[in-house]
Order: sequence, then structure tokens, then C-alpha cells
Amino acid sequence: FNPASGTDLENGNALKAAVAAQGTNTNISIQLDAGGYDLGSDSLTLNSRTSLIGAGRDITFIGSTNASAAITLSGTSVTLQDLLVRNTGLGSDTAIEGAAAVRVMNGANSARLNQLNFRSDVIAATTGIRCALWIEDADFVQVDRSLMFARGGASARGICATAPANSAFQLLLSGIETQATS
Repeated sequence: FNPASGTDLENGNALKAAVAAQGTNTNISIQLDAGGYDLGSDSLTLNSRTSLIGAGRDITFIGSTNASAAITLSGTSVTLQDLLVRNTGLGSDTAIEGAAAVRVMNGANSARLNQLNFRSDVIAATTGIRCALWIEDADFVQVDRSLMFARGGASARGICATAPANSAFQLLLSGIETQATS
């Protein structure tokens, strides 16, 4: 899968179908051409041993209005590379939940995020937390050469992270720029 030949919404629907078709298969690499991929209010969930690789973080855009995340990583050895991922969903009004561009979920191990532009962006006033990257009880996350931007909500943060109980959590950052404004 890689063409971005339709409208942003058509491309987003095709991307969702390609990810859903992978089922429980492993070692999947999905290449995206330059262009927009609008997920609507859905979140794209990538499972173990899946790579989603764009043509460049300034020319391949994935957008969502999901209340949780545009892309959720779940499982082992998941890679995102060369993408702009933007979420404009309002999120939750609780202090511990919020909207993120990318969310790395419970038990995710060896998530690699390379040359990304993360944006969790909403102008409307909300009371929830906005995070460009939200890491929740993952074991190892590596982020290289990426930009993180969060705006809106009661609190805007480049990275939000919670560590799993009784385990070693590793977050390796290299060449990161973050910006956050409430």
C-alpha cells in the first residue's frame, strides 16, 4: 500500500483498510506516498512488528480528530517514520486523560519513532491534557530527530509518560525539539 491518489479522506480510509487487512500478521511494512491521509475521528492502531513509513515528515500527513490519539502503537517492534501526525480531537476533560498525536500503549516494547512531526493541536479551550507523544506503561521507546508540538487544554506538553509498575522503563531521545502552549 502506498498511493495517495485520492482525497485526504479517501486516502485515510484506504490506509485504515490496509492496516485492518494485516490482521495478526507480523513483519508488515506499510509505505505511504506524499500526501494527506485523513482518519476522520478514528485512531489508527499499529500492532506488533508493523512499520508505517511516509515519504517525509513535511510531505506525508496523517490527521485525526480522535479524542485519544491519531495513531496508537500497541505491541512489540512497532516503527513510525517520516510522517507528520496531527490530532485535533478535543480529548477528555479528566486530568489524567487527554489527546495525543501518537500514543504508545501498555506493554508496547521497542517502539521506534524516527523523523516525525507530532502535533496535538486544538484552539478551543478544553480542560484535558494535550501531549504530542503520550507514552503509557511501555517498556522501551526510542525517538530520533523529531518535532513535538502541543497546544490547548488545561496543560500542553511535548511528551507525557507513565512507567509500568515494577519494571524498567527506557525512553531514548535524540535530536528532539518540543513546543507546548496552553
